[in-house]
Amino acid sequence: MAINGEGIKLIKDSEGLRLKAYPDPGTGGEPITIGAGTTIYPNGQKVKKGDVITQEQALDYLAHDLLKFEKGVDLLVKPSLNDNQLAALVSFTYNVGLEAFKNSTMLKLLNENKFTEAANQFERWNKAGGKVLAGLTERRKKERALFLKPSTTNINTTLSSTIDTSKKLKILEDTFLKKEAVQSSELPNSKKKFIKAGSQLDYLATVKEGNHYLVTLANSIVAEDEVSKFNTWYIFNNALDLDLDGVPESKETLTPAEKIIDYMKSKNYKVFTGENQSNIVCLEAINPNFKLNNNTPNVFNDLRLIIQFRNGRPVIVSNEVATVSPGKYYTYNPMNPNGAAYVIYGQHTVWRMGFHNYKKDHPALVQVSSIKVTRDKNKDFSRTGDKEYVGLFGINLHHSFGQPVNNIGKASAGCIVGQNISNHFKFIEILKQDPRYKSNKNFIYTAAVIKGNEIF
Repeated sequence: MAINGEGIKLIKDSEGLRLKAYPDPGTGGEPITIGAGTTIYPNGQKVKKGDVITQEQALDYLAHDLLKFEKGVDLLVKPSLNDNQLAALVSFTYNVGLEAFKNSTMLKLLNENKFTEAANQFERWNKAGGKVLAGLTERRKKERALFLKPSTTNINTTLSSTIDTSKKLKILEDTFLKKEAVQSSELPNSKKKFIKAGSQLDYLATVKEGNHYLVTLANSIVAEDEVSKFNTWYIFNNALDLDLDGVPESKETLTPAEKIIDYMKSKNYKVFTGENQSNIVCLEAINPNFKLNNNTPNVFNDLRLIIQFRNGRPVIVSNEVATVSPGKYYTYNPMNPNGAAYVIYGQHTVWRMGFHNYKKDHPALVQVSSIKVTRDKNKDFSRTGDKEYVGLFGINLHHSFGQPVNNIGKASAGCIVGQNISNHFKFIEILKQDPRYKSNKNFIYTAAVIKGNEIF
């Protein structure tokens, strides 16, 4: 059984969403925290001072963390819980930790079926570093109230329970319901469920998070087991159509992919619609949720996308935090006396699959024909007023060598650089599945560089 919408909202409201690492408010030090309460990244590394992440990463880390606490509560609590009780306990353990919960009087009382007495334990846990914190006191009150709030469901409730299932979603293309907001290929079968195009499912609540919807379903065909009813899953935005009041959602609002493709067509850019054919699009000054940012210099604050077509509709299959601008180091120490390079806005067909700086462990799209750039001779981190040049400049699409989001460093002297190394390798693998590359290893790729504020 998964945490419900009220529980997720309680956690988000309590933790906040901070994109720069900060010390624990109770201890003034460890554990260093980031995002919505994340202290350890999915790769097992601890959050460190100075770490910076994107909003999309923060939500991904939260989704990953919640799985651990849902499972922990399920294992530790022996009696059946309704969805509100589970949600309150997941919020509680997300804050205090499963080990503390395991040794608590609260758990002892729960396993003795003394639920009222157990609820009274919440408000005792309002201290950090030996000090009572107002924020913790308020959070414990909310958790207690949610725990005691009557629910229409229990994990032993029959599937004919009288619950409003008038809201429906329609699956537009073959896809997966996922426990984490990542590509389905990255998840084991235990964390995803395949669902066919055309399926219609009842749902109770939904929250849009980046390129996914977090949806709480009420339908036995997606139950994690025979008695579980409420299931919260991530579904890729473009794979579903929500029905808010029994009427399909209006299509007047275009998806980000549709907006980008419409813009490209208006500019007479090439748009590739064949199966697995990739449209590479780089958006300047856009966050992963497609909101504009202030384009701060020396920060990875652009996007590098791959858009493909599914059943005639454009779908974003890769969404990377990236930079289309050189960093501070090469702006002040340019490799060319005329200044660091900026690829001009427009579409360019100049890249072939290869290796950055000829290093076999760094696959990249390598420039193989002339491209037009401007050069920032006055070192003002801007294209405005700069002279244009055409030539072979080694403008590649590669990764950042592990640079943090807030410091491009030496990662770019003008190349289009993906910040996350793992995501870059996925970017390359998707491009290698393009049938044009499969049939011709010398295939020349096309990419567009676009000002984000011209679309969003």
